[in-house]
Amino acid sequence: MAYMNGTFQYFDNTFLWDRQDYKKPTIHEYPPGTLFGYLQEHHPKWLLVLKAAHRENLFTFTPNSSFTMFIPIEDSIPDQLITSMDRNTAWTIINGHTLQGAYTKDVLGTSRYQNLSTLTDGNTIYYTCTTDGIGILNRRESVLKYNIQYGNIILHLISGLLLS
Repeated sequence: MAYMNGTFQYFDNTFLWDRQDYKKPTIHEYPPGTLFGYLQEHHPKWLLVLKAAHRENLFTFTPNSSFTMFIPIEDSIPDQLITSMDRNTAWTIINGHTLQGAYTKDVLGTSRYQNLSTLTDGNTIYYTCTTDGIGILNRRESVLKYNIQYGNIILHLISGLLLS
C-alpha cells in the first residue's frame, strides 16, 4: 500500500504473469503419421513458412479437396528468408508451391510438358519430364521424390524454391 498525492493506491500482483514466459513461443508437437507431423520431423523450415502464411487450415478444413505441394529441401530455404518473412511473403511462397488437385507422378508424367496452375492467380509451374524420367520444374528445380501422401495432400520433394 502506498499513499501518493493524497490518493490511496493498492498493488496486487496476484494476476501478473512472468513476462518472460508470456513471450516464449509455444512449441506444438504434431502427431506422427499426419501431414504436420511429417513436416515437423522432416521439413521444419517449410512448416515455419506454412505457419507464417496461416495456411495450415487450408489442408485441415477442406477434406473433400485434394492438393499437391512441391516442398523444397531444407538446405535450399535460406535462414534469412525464414527470419525476415512476413505473412504476405509466406502466403506467396506457399501458394506458389501448391496446386489444387491430386497430381501424382503418373499424372504429371502423362505429358512431357505441362503448365500447372498454382493457388496464386496467374502463376504456373512449368513441368518437364526428361527422357530419363526426371521431373524438372520451371526449367531449374528437379523433383527428388514423388508421391508422399498424407490424406488429401500429395507432396513432392524438390531441389529448391520455385521463386519467379
